[in-house]
Amino acid sequence: MGRVNSVSAKGASVEFSRREVTVTGEDNSENIEINIEVHMDGDMKGVCANISMGWRYAPKEIEVRTIDGVLIPSNRLGGAISVPPRVTDFDSRRVLIDASWEKSMIQKISSEPMVFSVSVDYEKTNDPTILLNTGRGIGGVERKKPEIGAMQIRKANVEYVPKTVMASLAQFRTREFQDNSLHYDNFQSANIFPRFDSYGFNGHFLGFGDQKKIDSTERNSEGIALGEGEGLYDRFCFVLDDIMHQLVLDYDLKGNEKKKLRKNIISSCNWVVGNLEHPEIKSSLEVICWACICLIRSGLSIGGRVGKKFSERGMEGGAFLFAKDVDYITTTSEGGMLVLEAANEEEISTPKLQLLSVMFMIHMKKAGFGIKKKEFDEIISRYWKTLRYFRSGKGFFSNLAHLDNDDYPKIESENRSTFLFMIEDWIRNNL
Repeated sequence: MGRVNSVSAKGASVEFSRREVTVTGEDNSENIEINIEVHMDGDMKGVCANISMGWRYAPKEIEVRTIDGVLIPSNRLGGAISVPPRVTDFDSRRVLIDASWEKSMIQKISSEPMVFSVSVDYEKTNDPTILLNTGRGIGGVERKKPEIGAMQIRKANVEYVPKTVMASLAQFRTREFQDNSLHYDNFQSANIFPRFDSYGFNGHFLGFGDQKKIDSTERNSEGIALGEGEGLYDRFCFVLDDIMHQLVLDYDLKGNEKKKLRKNIISSCNWVVGNLEHPEIKSSLEVICWACICLIRSGLSIGGRVGKKFSERGMEGGAFLFAKDVDYITTTSEGGMLVLEAANEEEISTPKLQLLSVMFMIHMKKAGFGIKKKEFDEIISRYWKTLRYFRSGKGFFSNLAHLDNDDYPKIESENRSTFLFMIEDWIRNNL
């Protein structure tokens, strides 16, 4: 049922019980302002709460926020206040309702105390909680409490704008998470990196750029990361990760610091090129995609003959994505194209490999891969259209094995899904 936790007022005296508030206006009051704290029952996960206020005279203004200050859109004439489900970064179990009445209303209220009930009812919902400007899932951006927590439907006389309309009005980064939250971050906010930083081919990229990790990495005399694993495969992956972090940091550095970092990047890229053809590396298409994306981004950042060499080697590694009749590629009944990875003597398709392949192709085009725009658009769209097979609604399926047998589909973890959403977000803004 919910309950009233506390009530305070200006220009009036108040009394309250768990579900009722009495407001008595003071003589000569110009305004009456009351603040009501309402506590919801339960954990509010997967549940929307509707708070009904039984006041006789609707307030001139009303504002609803969570106990930690997140705004919840409301309408003073709506009849009820809809409180979205609780998700990460948004705790809707306690809300503060600020309402105010002006002088013309006070004259009606002052004749006798205004007594109104406060009741709460609940309904289960699958609609996502929409959070604005949290920074969650955006690399390099500080996490913060959302500015607004809302729902994407018409509730209590408040109509929330569909996300398809929002996307056409402004530049938003959109991420969905498995806790059923939908996050929008406005690029015009001073705390959000602008589009060319977040989505380009230099600078910030998919959350890389950890200075502490770079500083703590053990290197050989050439500046190449030594890694922590015992085999070549583990070290190869570690070096790729190290290059990606350094590329982001290199973008903002100058002078000797930049020269030192760039020397490390060049040495590391040469090491990567020297090991690309090793059977242990060639057996993983996912690693090949990452390595070649890394080489192209390094080449674009470094420039000159050295940079061109890295970019060309990266493009060479991805030529199979544009070729016909390749063992790694299969065509769906609808004309889409899936990239297959060998695993445990079987060929499987994974969302990460599919996304990396599309992102890889975009990098190849940026680096000057020789293909006409019309042909490129046609091929990449065939890879892109198959991504819907991997979407589970709130995340991604780990693979598509469940389409060929009766096994229950495997879902990627929230952390992995967040990273995949970031890749998908990057792709959408570079197609």
